[in-house]
Amino acid sequence: MTPFMVRVADVVEGSGDGGRPQVRESRPRSIVDGADEQVMTRSLAEQLVSEANAVLTDLGPVIELRDELVEGQLSFVMRYRGLLARVSTSFADGCSVGHLQGVGARCHGEVALDGPDQLEDLILLLISSATPVNA
Repeated sequence: MTPFMVRVADVVEGSGDGGRPQVRESRPRSIVDGADEQVMTRSLAEQLVSEANAVLTDLGPVIELRDELVEGQLSFVMRYRGLLARVSTSFADGCSVGHLQGVGARCHGEVALDGPDQLEDLILLLISSATPVNA
């Protein structure tokens, strides 16, 4: 098992913390920077969701990872037991803006994940927020 799979198992068993991903205010930046980060984040999501699902598969529902087709935007959604986290980057007027919606987003203002390295904590938060006690 990978270290991330151990963290997933700990969260499911109730002995681990779901954590909270670091976020930043959604602000315009270059198209290249936004596209590069979104593609890296989506690639890492594929790996981490696969690892998490290897742990979750014997317990019931697994995390669904889907790309969304929206004009002017790169976006993917992770769903688990009725909760979701959407990571997206929109492109317009020569710039890009990152967004995080659902689990992990703060209540005030627009935010984005503070880089691909925050995905582990986002996935763990998704699992811990949707997992009933003693599941």
